[in-house]
Amino acid sequence: MIDKEELRRRAEEIARKKTDRFSEDSEALSPEKIRQAIHDLQVHQIELEMQNEELRRSQEKLNASRARYFDLYDLAPIGYITLSETGQILEANLFAVALLGVTRSSLVTQFLTAFIFREDEDIHYLSSKLLLKSAKPQTWELRMVKKDGTLFWANLDGNIVRNEMGETQFRIILSDISGRKEMEAALNERAKELACISAVRAETQNNLSEEDFCRKVIALLIPAIQFPEFAFPVIDLDGQQFAPGTAAGKVHQYLSAGIKLGNENTGELRVYYTAELPFIIPEKHNLIDTVAVSIGLYLMGLRAGEKIKSLLDEKEFILKEVHHRIKNNMSTIKSILALQAMKLNEPAAQAALNDAGSRVQSMMVLYDKLFLAERYSDMPVRMYLPALIDQILANFPESSRLNIEKNVDDFILDTKRLSTLGIIINELLTNIMKYAFADGVDGMITVSASLKDNRVTVIIQDNGRGIPVKTGNEKPGGFGFTLISILVKQLNGTMKIESEKGTTVVLEFQK
Repeated sequence: MIDKEELRRRAEEIARKKTDRFSEDSEALSPEKIRQAIHDLQVHQIELEMQNEELRRSQEKLNASRARYFDLYDLAPIGYITLSETGQILEANLFAVALLGVTRSSLVTQFLTAFIFREDEDIHYLSSKLLLKSAKPQTWELRMVKKDGTLFWANLDGNIVRNEMGETQFRIILSDISGRKEMEAALNERAKELACISAVRAETQNNLSEEDFCRKVIALLIPAIQFPEFAFPVIDLDGQQFAPGTAAGKVHQYLSAGIKLGNENTGELRVYYTAELPFIIPEKHNLIDTVAVSIGLYLMGLRAGEKIKSLLDEKEFILKEVHHRIKNNMSTIKSILALQAMKLNEPAAQAALNDAGSRVQSMMVLYDKLFLAERYSDMPVRMYLPALIDQILANFPESSRLNIEKNVDDFILDTKRLSTLGIIINELLTNIMKYAFADGVDGMITVSASLKDNRVTVIIQDNGRGIPVKTGNEKPGGFGFTLISILVKQLNGTMKIESEKGTTVVLEFQK
């Protein structure tokens, strides 16, 4: 690069030559032409000064644009990566560099697949292939690995662009979704626990032998246990053990809860873990405690035999205590979900936790009614559904502007089906309150339940915006409708959705 003094020297030399030439020519010029030449030079000098000022302002704008680009690109709270058509990293912002735990110089020219978890490479390959073929934006989720070996979940939003040379490039937006994935896993654990508790309680209504009941409980517990591939449950009753056929391996840790017949210990429910696990979530202790109580209650009734009449009062007290404990456990779970939702900044995760809390609340309403009822195996539908509907709608302040109509016939239904029906109604009403009247308009919701020819029909209807319905027997996607489909199968029922002038859901099952 030439320094300022050298530039100055060259400029003076050129100016001197021009001046000498001008002096020679000027002898032949008239005074008028000389004045005109001087005027032209002055105008030219002013033009140069104006151009120089314009260049200076353009440089300032360019510098400002570069600063804005740095703020918007390099300091963005998400990762930006540019890939070649072969998947080689051409450019990455600071967030992407930090997320992958490498330096920018070492990241550029590497292939993105070097940071993708091996088992998820097919996801990336197929998504990239679809992006290249369709030339439309694509989104996919997979696990990635940082330089230090740390695993995290990532969401990739991809698009196709052409550079100034016409070459195909991928623009990738990279974000860390590990927190959301953890919340989804926690919600799945809670759903499995509630399903297990409900199923075990349902089995207490069947006339099974002690051995058959214990083996049934073992089978129901296995899918609800955290890390089921490294765990197995065991029921120990008076020295006799019931365990799954796959129970084997060195035990590293276990959970346990006593099984009581009244106030007398008669056995223990244990869950053994055959691997060193990072942690066991506290709710698993509540699950084991609750199932152990249910086992004790069932065995107490089974062993009572001829003494059952004299033990009815004691059994009633214990059953109420069980309902109270289950309700308290559910209240604890609901409080934990609400507390966790308050600590999150991601709206999707907050909504998922609040939905899970609402599902727990629907079961709490049932157990509250059972606590006050004289019977526990069944209950009038009219006693349960109106209170449940009011409780669900109370979670939405905007429900005050809606007209709610409840038409519930007076018939009896067993608590197993009532519990399942309650969760279905909770999911449907929650979906209506979230999406049917999102524009803030007034509307109407109608809930009816009737019994005809030993067949129960429940209809939930609104005059909101309606929902898209797929062809055939397919239902809209999402965790809520997946859960509804599972529960409808448990009822051995059918569900039909119509979306015309609102949405109408018709649920039917045998009593």
